[in-house]
Amino acid sequence: MTSPSTKTTSKNESTLALLELSNGAAIKSLGRVIQCFSKLTEFISLRLKQDSLTVHSLSTGKSIGMECTFMSSFFQSFQIFSLSSSSSSRLQDIEVITVSTRNLLLVFRTLSSIQWLQFHLRVHPSSLLVVAVSQAKLRKSYMIPLEQNLVSRVVYSIATCSCRLSARPKIFQDLFQNFETKLEELKLIADKKRMYFYSSDRTRLVTRKSIRFRTAVAVDATEFDEYWINSRNEASISLAFPFPVLRHALELAEQLNASFYIHFDRAGSPMILAIRTRGECLLDVDFILSTRKLSQEEQRHMDTSSLTDKEYLTTTTPNKDSNHDYVPLGDESIHLFSSNSYSVGGFDSFSRTNLTTAVTLAHGQQQAPLNIQLTGQEEEEEYVEGTPPR
Repeated sequence: MTSPSTKTTSKNESTLALLELSNGAAIKSLGRVIQCFSKLTEFISLRLKQDSLTVHSLSTGKSIGMECTFMSSFFQSFQIFSLSSSSSSRLQDIEVITVSTRNLLLVFRTLSSIQWLQFHLRVHPSSLLVVAVSQAKLRKSYMIPLEQNLVSRVVYSIATCSCRLSARPKIFQDLFQNFETKLEELKLIADKKRMYFYSSDRTRLVTRKSIRFRTAVAVDATEFDEYWINSRNEASISLAFPFPVLRHALELAEQLNASFYIHFDRAGSPMILAIRTRGECLLDVDFILSTRKLSQEEQRHMDTSSLTDKEYLTTTTPNKDSNHDYVPLGDESIHLFSSNSYSVGGFDSFSRTNLTTAVTLAHGQQQAPLNIQLTGQEEEEEYVEGTPPR
């Protein structure tokens, strides 16, 4: 029986590149990267070199740059064809191509059923032809048109980051499940011994009183595989960054069974979320996102002492209130390398966890930690069992 990879290996005169995949694990890895990128951006660029294929994208609206490099050894066949001298200029133009993630995502809708993939980069017509053969020997061809716009590439080196922490994705997933998935921004304070994560403050009017609340989690350095914080002459480092990017990056790392790294330096400098795989499918995936410096008022309200004193610790029940009932304190923005920005409008909720968790409530403009006891008794015109008041 003829294997799928030998059925269509020929090229016509308009083909610039021919890439083949027949390894199931490699096909799933490529598909999951494309699926992850499609959640964050509308277009991706494919950069072809003699020994690699780099997939990268930039989303100014979400303040993030993404990049994943597939070496030629990742593919079962990796061929770059030379054209005649008359077409040499066209080769330079098409060396980096842009496609819609919506169109490319159609190829990877059912990853488990794909047995073999072949990519044809063609000059006439300008398109990316993807041929997929399923395990049921069903052959599908996708003619994906090339986009005219060129996606910029964000270049930022891990070597410029002075702080680094790493752990298995499951550790981070357990940590961040304390925060609502729709949360737009997460704040952190890192020192030599532990790291603190905070959600943005939210205000709600209850019986003509203004109640401010937030979710906060503290994690000891010993919980991480690697933990290195270079705070220089400062006691700690504090910054804010977009939370949705972190969630999607963690989801991809868990799917790839990869190690997860967070690199950062100072507020205002980019943060890098790095995914490093091992085994037969070696991949390096980087998410470069912007960070924001916390205001003096925000730093004043983020008191870490209550997270280490047992008298302030509490386990809270999930919030059942609808999101639209919350009144944000105000709009905040995160700038993409001092360029575009987006509005922060997420809402917070609380959930049970075995991590160190605390809730801070305050009336009016003052903020003081309260010892919340879960007695099950309702306090008159206040709040019940540590949940946000109704």
